[in-house]
Amino acid sequence: MGKLFGEYIRTRRETLLQGDPRFSIRKVADRIRVHHSYLSKIERGEPGALSEKKVVALACELGEDPDLLLAMNGRISETMSRTVTRHPALFRSIVENLRKHCAAHGDAAPDEEACTAMLVQVNTLLEGGPGCLVLHELRSPLAGIVSAAEAILAADALAREHEELLRCMMHTARRLVDDIDGSLALAMIEAGEYRHQPEPVDMLALVADVWAELRGLAQARGLGLRVELEGRPLAWDGGRPDPGGHRLLAAGSWRLCRSLLANLLRNALEAGPEGGAVTVRLAGGCGRCALEIHNQGLVPEAMRERFFERFATHGKPDGTGLGAYAARVMARAMGGDVTLGTPAGADAMDTQGAGPEQGTILTVSLPGHG
Repeated sequence: MGKLFGEYIRTRRETLLQGDPRFSIRKVADRIRVHHSYLSKIERGEPGALSEKKVVALACELGEDPDLLLAMNGRISETMSRTVTRHPALFRSIVENLRKHCAAHGDAAPDEEACTAMLVQVNTLLEGGPGCLVLHELRSPLAGIVSAAEAILAADALAREHEELLRCMMHTARRLVDDIDGSLALAMIEAGEYRHQPEPVDMLALVADVWAELRGLAQARGLGLRVELEGRPLAWDGGRPDPGGHRLLAAGSWRLCRSLLANLLRNALEAGPEGGAVTVRLAGGCGRCALEIHNQGLVPEAMRERFFERFATHGKPDGTGLGAYAARVMARAMGGDVTLGTPAGADAMDTQGAGPEQGTILTVSLPGHG
């Protein structure tokens, strides 16, 4: 590790020296407050070590990432160490990727360029919240768009066609805010920072709400939706299932329930054969709230064991492999679960014989309310 670190910083410093005399070894050593002979020794890969503070100072001088140089020098910053402790799921993912990398290269000599790229990726993941920060930055203006659209609509001073366009814009922005909230909640769950505070969530109303969002996808694929409550089909009103005054309350989080339902129903619509149907069955009892989603597509045998794994996907060019994973993580955070049904194991409700040979059943189980 010392040799790789030494060669790396020497190459970087000498490259900078070609255009700026301030990067001579003596001048760099003076600025980070070590003796130039000691820095020369480090660059040659001889035994010796720089403190975390000195490595960070050297990184700043050379325009490098401090965590990258610390890792190459066999160290880990206190900040990253705390992050590893707080984000075990990310660290586990990193370790698995490293194992796969070693197995792929048959324990051959490490590819320094690949290792450096992996260290940068590790740093991005652990420090990471770039994704979360971007989501936070996006959420505020989107929420502002929703509020502005609501205010304009309330003024009732628009032509009908303009009002329809504004409502469409408001609906899209609101959906994006909901998606962002779901992603941020998932990040909090994975980081162990989510604190669940159960509230009554009407799962029947939520199905109607999510279906309204996904109706365009269903129409494009020629798919219909059938909704059943306690074994009885629901009527339809204006393209939405009509609860007819009925409610089915779960004790959960509206944000998490909406996100997991949108993920699973979208997956069902994408996986079902064109011209078929997706059936959602809801039932309650014994302090639980259960929801089945049945589509007529088959989960490939090779995917069944990996179905809920992060990034596991099959046959969808644009698939990220996060939908089922996120749904299960969210359900478990609320004291529930999501399972992949089989004819023998999907007996919590009347499945009418539906199973893998006739399609795919996903069952969401959540605590009931009241």
